[in-house]
Amino acid sequence: MTHIAPSNIEPPRNPLDWSRRTDMKQIQLKALLFATVYLLLTPSLAAKQPADSSIRFIVQHPLKTVEGHCQNVKISDLEYSLKDQLQLLSAFTITIHYRDLKTGNSNRDSHMMEVLGYPDHKSVIAKIDGLTPDGNRVRITGHLTIKGITRPFQTMASTARTEKGSLTISGSTTVLLSQFQIEKPSLLGMSIEDTVQIHYRFILDP
Repeated sequence: MTHIAPSNIEPPRNPLDWSRRTDMKQIQLKALLFATVYLLLTPSLAAKQPADSSIRFIVQHPLKTVEGHCQNVKISDLEYSLKDQLQLLSAFTITIHYRDLKTGNSNRDSHMMEVLGYPDHKSVIAKIDGLTPDGNRVRITGHLTIKGITRPFQTMASTARTEKGSLTISGSTTVLLSQFQIEKPSLLGMSIEDTVQIHYRFILDP
């Protein structure tokens, strides 16, 4: 009786299965190449952070001038180009938590948070919609939200280039407390002025 040894030869593959595998590998390779080229050619579109930022505020009272500063200024979704001149590629947001508003007096800072609506509201939010260069100046437009109330604003800032190509943006603007329905704190029966002065400076690297 003749015994037939089992064959090690695989049965012929389905041509359609082989074609599908080949097509899938080609798609994966093309996707990988596209992602690599996109990352290499569009570094300027990555969200950025200023090299440095500073925001100060000044409140006037008949008996005293109170100066404060903002710690931990958070900026999100900032995309820009400095190739020829400043170009904002998308709107971005500046967020300052109430607890980061410092005047050098903890009791005054706590009272300021209450006046601003804490804990129902916890942050000052500035949405910057446009940066329009005009010579050595730039027009900044956007919307400011305090105590849950949003108002449009615009301010003119000066610009200066450094030797390394960085751009410094600095300027000042004013905020009216009454526009945001903020009750003016008082001391010795006298209230602070309705106008709050804001001074800002940002440094953008290329």
